[in-house]
Amino acid sequence: MPLRRRAAAADRHTFELVDDGFDDDLDLDDPSSVGSAGRVGWTGPTGPAPASDDVGPGTLVDGLDGLDGLGGHGGAGPDDGGQDGDGVPGDVGPDAAVSRSPRRRRAVATAAAAVVLVLGGMAAVDAVTQRVQTARLREAPGGLAPIGDAPRVAWELDIELAGQPLGVMPGVLVVNDGNDVVGYDLDTGDEAWRTTFDVPTYCGTLAQWYSAVAADVEESSTCVPSVDEAVSAARPAQDWDAVPVAVLAADGTIDADRELGPPSEPLDGVDPEVVVRWLRPTAGPDGSLLWVGRVGPEGEQQGEKVPVDESTGVVSISGEAPDVALALQDVASGDLRWSAVVPARMTDDASYACAQWGGSEDGGEVATVDLDQAWGFGTHRAVHVQGCGVAASFTADGVRSDDPDVVGDVTLAHGDGYLRDPSGGSVMYGGSGLYDESGDPLRSALLDADGSVVWEAPGLLVPPLATDGRSELRFVRTGLTMAAFDASGAELWEPDTAGTPDQVLVATTDAVLVSAAGELAALDPTSGRTRWSIEPSALGGTGFSSGSVMQAFTDGRTALLVLSTSASAPYLAAVDLADGRVLWTEEGVRDAWSYLSVDGRLLSVGEGSVTLLH
Repeated sequence: MPLRRRAAAADRHTFELVDDGFDDDLDLDDPSSVGSAGRVGWTGPTGPAPASDDVGPGTLVDGLDGLDGLGGHGGAGPDDGGQDGDGVPGDVGPDAAVSRSPRRRRAVATAAAAVVLVLGGMAAVDAVTQRVQTARLREAPGGLAPIGDAPRVAWELDIELAGQPLGVMPGVLVVNDGNDVVGYDLDTGDEAWRTTFDVPTYCGTLAQWYSAVAADVEESSTCVPSVDEAVSAARPAQDWDAVPVAVLAADGTIDADRELGPPSEPLDGVDPEVVVRWLRPTAGPDGSLLWVGRVGPEGEQQGEKVPVDESTGVVSISGEAPDVALALQDVASGDLRWSAVVPARMTDDASYACAQWGGSEDGGEVATVDLDQAWGFGTHRAVHVQGCGVAASFTADGVRSDDPDVVGDVTLAHGDGYLRDPSGGSVMYGGSGLYDESGDPLRSALLDADGSVVWEAPGLLVPPLATDGRSELRFVRTGLTMAAFDASGAELWEPDTAGTPDQVLVATTDAVLVSAAGELAALDPTSGRTRWSIEPSALGGTGFSSGSVMQAFTDGRTALLVLSTSASAPYLAAVDLADGRVLWTEEGVRDAWSYLSVDGRLLSVGEGSVTLLH
């Protein structure tokens, strides 16, 4: 039975079996079903054919079209009344079945071998295709391995995560536990390794806190001693003791360790005569240590206690914060990778970043002015500094990547480059205003890996919460509308939804899922037309305020949504992207404050636990 191609998706090849007229009851193991056994010779147009046992799978058999009618080259030899020596059909004798049975056996065997080869090839192609798809989804924002039935708990770890980094390295979840740093196998939840330090230590950057749905996998992790300082303590380099630092590999071994103090060499943009007062260092990306300090002496009003306004909840800050210096050191060599200076600029909301809160005097609330307050941290392929009068982002190579003229601008890794986000990162969670303090529209930009601008959007770029790793659409909010642009920056369409989408939940090459006007709508990625829409009530659960979607994930065919409800835990719902069918709903993990896709897996993260769902 030959294989006939059926219509299928572009990345799949499906075949069906079609009847070819052969007797399907033919028993190749029963000689009586094919006539007399033995070697049968015959004469074709070019002479004798090979004997039956000389023909194996894959051998071209002549005259297959004449098997049923014994015409062409299918007759017996001239003495048997089949064909004469010139190949002309003769009379069909009683032994004709004997001469054609071996050929029929050879034909069926050859066809069977072809089926096996094709099916084997199809299986191999499907396996390779599935591996490619899975690898692509593992790297995509919010990408998951194929989503099936409602997820169940595979394992759960009781871990206190409040205020500490949660790291992900190849195959392991990295958690800090006092003097120990522990790697847990992502598939089983078992402890894979444990590395013990002399003092309480934390490893990793704050990358996961700047990702709405995905955790970036880091090849290594920098480990530094934990500190608990209520007030910033900026001091010159000579007043610092060297800090023990280590670089942890994915198997828990130490790749490099060194004691490092603040850099002693000249810094870019800093007068050698000016003293830099350094703050506590933190882990940087890719085996580095990040130092942040204030350039020059303390500002006026530093350390003063000021009353908190009872009506506004703010404090009056009159002093000026000093500029900020950054220095990124390589742990393995101890060398300075790069340094930079960020000019300080005081803003109207300075009181929140320029004071230590929580005191009282004479029955009233007071705060302590801290103009030195600043903290540096690393995220995936980026370095950031925030604090009193300062907010800036840098590439891992030290190129400033945010727009200094936009207050709150932040740059995050995006694809192979960076996304410059003037919303300060809130756009990654589906929220943001559209205009800056002057009333001008906020404009995002995409940067190359070296920090150069590739494309400046006409408004606020809204990244999808989840993709299949193949969609190249860019979504931009401009005023009261949202538009889709292609990879070249050309506008393609505006959606035909009843209201302007407030979030792009999922973007694949087949559908774009958005939330708009209190419902979910799937748009055609080529035209923006609505293919289907569903209301929150179709998603199950109780108490949906507006069907708001907190997070979204996808395997390319299904959208997995995390929905806010009045219940004690968010609901999970799976929706078929092709037709909007709600495949299942399930109450989420009660302790969860967020879900993460980790190398294609779905993790629930809470203040006291981490759970793998599958």
